[in-house]
Amino acid sequence: MREFNYRKNNNAGAYVFDVDTADERGNRLFFRLIKEENTWQLTSKLPMPEWITDNRELLITELEEGVLNN
Repeated sequence: MREFNYRKNNNAGAYVFDVDTADERGNRLFFRLIKEENTWQLTSKLPMPEWITDNRELLITELEEGVLNN
């Protein structure tokens, strides 16, 4: 179980969210979720671990549910 922090980035576009979490050593990992033409993209300056890329759809689902409920 991990905690993911989502922040809407209004300066970067309508559907841009900056996300951060920690790995098992406590190092912070930062990436961005961008929705363009009904498709979400995960982008990062650094390679993302598989446990993030493998759970991309779950992260997007949680983000969309949070947006609808807030």
